[in-house]
Amino acid sequence: MKQLTITAVGHVDHGKSTLLGRLLFDTGSIPKERIDSVTARCAELGRAFEYAFLLDALQEEQLKNITIDLCRFQFKSGNCAFVLIDAPGHKEFLKNMVSGAASADGVVLLVDASEGMRDQTRRHAYLLGMLGIRQIVVAVNKMDKVNYSQEVFEQNRRDVEEYLQGLGLSVIRTIPISAAKGENLTRSSSELDWYSGPTLLEQLESLVPIGRLEHLGVRFPIQDIYRDSGRSIAVGRIESGTLRAGDGLTFWPSRQEVTVEFAHMPDGSSNGGVKAGKSIALVLPRDSGLQRGEIGAPPGSGPRIGRELKVSVFWLGRQPLQIDKEYMLRLATVEVAATVTAIRRVVQTESLSTRTENVASVEHSEVADITLETKYPIPHDFFSEIPNTGRVVLIDGEDVAGGGIITGSWSMVFAFGSAVMPLAD
Repeated sequence: MKQLTITAVGHVDHGKSTLLGRLLFDTGSIPKERIDSVTARCAELGRAFEYAFLLDALQEEQLKNITIDLCRFQFKSGNCAFVLIDAPGHKEFLKNMVSGAASADGVVLLVDASEGMRDQTRRHAYLLGMLGIRQIVVAVNKMDKVNYSQEVFEQNRRDVEEYLQGLGLSVIRTIPISAAKGENLTRSSSELDWYSGPTLLEQLESLVPIGRLEHLGVRFPIQDIYRDSGRSIAVGRIESGTLRAGDGLTFWPSRQEVTVEFAHMPDGSSNGGVKAGKSIALVLPRDSGLQRGEIGAPPGSGPRIGRELKVSVFWLGRQPLQIDKEYMLRLATVEVAATVTAIRRVVQTESLSTRTENVASVEHSEVADITLETKYPIPHDFFSEIPNTGRVVLIDGEDVAGGGIITGSWSMVFAFGSAVMPLAD
């Protein structure tokens, strides 16, 4: 059975949660007790049945009517097994949207037919390009609000496709839908008889799975070290690859080698090994000096080690990002001070205007190509190779101010435990 992960992105009130809730409802993927619970909750609130509430587990989310974290749901249709990700659209939760889109085989970009593209829609679209997402389906939602007008749909289709084309992205298909009414989601709509293409579900079923994290090289960042019955235990999550008992791991940057011995086998693991996404506990040698932030990898295929990183960053800070200012950088479990040494290019995501000459700062909601110098060498990968250890977050004071991807570095490449040569990308 083909497995596909789909993320819905778009402006905060353009109907992502309603769309995914309705897909789950129409495919019979929601337990009756959950439907009854939502029905009762909506009655208490004095409102019509909300398909979005099938996803929003927190009462806070229901009351605010916004999704504040990533939600993942599964369903099957035909020969496809889907994982649906409801990614936040509100600007304050944009960093979570990056994580959702980065792990997806395809993306549904929602646009409200009556409002058209909004600033947040453009930001999300720009991030899709930055993250290398290539399977994009546009859904023009709330067609019932514009009397199912073909003219309104065509105007929205042109606007979105032209903007994405300017980003170097192409749309597989643009589909008119009404998520709340169920029109053109799992069945063709008589209200949209001027549209002759596939339903949204049919289009999603035709997408092609991308490479899975478990098929990439192993990366195991140490979250913490514990003592248990005289043993040292390293705990953390496998970010990529598949790990088996008896495998060798080299931890970077200390270059200490260990043989994999699980203190406890994770639930759901199999004889085929423990795959990316699982949290594990490894038994360490008695004399181990490993620390939080080190990253385990197979001998001979470890991460790069270096101080200078080239990063494409999306800035959401209260204050502008500035050259020569120090920030806290987080990469997996690594935390290190980092200074901005260069701002090479800045893009304003709404207009796509670009600044490259004498740029000293990056404003809120702009994307920039920057160079960071960390206080000491850290293990890292390029996002294009291993996404989860090629993604960084920048902290300004106490605030998460920016998220980005590593596109290049000046680093030491190691093979079979020895330094080979500096590599500049």
